Order: sequence, then structure tokens, then C-alpha cells
Amino acid sequence: MPYSRTISFKNNYIPATPKKTITINKIVEEFGGTAHSPEATSKSFDFYIGLYRYNGSEYIPLSDTETATIVNNWKAEHPGRQENRRL
Repeated sequence: MPYSRTISFKNNYIPATPKKTITINKIVEEFGGTAHSPEATSKSFDFYIGLYRYNGSEYIPLSDTETATIVNNWKAEHPGRQENRRL
């Protein structure tokens, strides 16, 4: 008579919240075309970004408190050069 055993496994699933990433690409135009000169591509630039929350049917701008929280968390996670950042 063959011997068999039933082994039970319990899968504990802990949902993970994926980190959101934002990529900003700088496009430089010089002389009517896209530039690849080191001077143009390494020059500092300003940009503006809008932060919104989707509530299921529409996008709603984040409050000042929510925006400040995101900015402060980002600064804490990316402690690099601060002299050019105006966040």
C-alpha cells in the first residue's frame, strides 16, 4: 500500500504599494533643431509640474499640504545637491 501525506501551505499575501516614478526629459533646441552640444544639454532649466489625484471620475489638484508632503519625502529620499532646487 503506497504511503501518501497531505501537506498544507498557507500563503500570507502582503500587498505592496509600488513606488511612483516621474521622468523628466530635457529637449533642447538650438539653431532650429535638437542640440547635442554639452553647453546646451548641461545648462540648468526650470520646469513646472502639476500634481493631481484621480478620484475615479476626474483629476483633482493636490492640496498644498499633500504637495508639501510629496516634496519633503522626495527631498529626504534624494539628498543630493540642493543649491539649484527650488521645491
